[in-house]
Amino acid sequence: MLVCDDGTAGTQAIMTPGERFFGLFDLTLDDRGRMPVPARYRHLFERGAMLVLGTYGQAELWTEEGYDAGSAEYTQTPMTTEEGQDLRRLRFAYAWDAQLDRQGRVLIPAKLREMAALDGAVLVSGRGECLEIWNLQRWQETDARLRQHRSAQSRSEDARR
Repeated sequence: MLVCDDGTAGTQAIMTPGERFFGLFDLTLDDRGRMPVPARYRHLFERGAMLVLGTYGQAELWTEEGYDAGSAEYTQTPMTTEEGQDLRRLRFAYAWDAQLDRQGRVLIPAKLREMAALDGAVLVSGRGECLEIWNLQRWQETDARLRQHRSAQSRSEDARR
């Protein structure tokens, strides 16, 4: 679906309902901290992007629309409460706006690279609503945990049959 800022047909792409980020991509950050975005998804970031520190120490690359939609749950608790303020800090303090350059690369800010331990080779994984950018060691640990969980679920389902 292509829409302009005013809602009319145009050249700016946004995710359509049901469109998801998926797959695994072995990529490399250059010496300036730029990472090529997988070609199949570049058009989705034409309006801009958001980079966020994820829950497990990974960086996340969101479309602006996806980030705004995902942020709604962080702002439902009143901002006058400690919980409401903490939720907002979790979502907005560790976020940076970003643009893709002409080569389809995104510059990951130095602070986010440091916090997510990103340097050189990285693994990009689709998570449905966003792309995750992982330090290889952290990804291997997460992947092992996911595989262990999936294996335990399979054994539990087999036992019920």
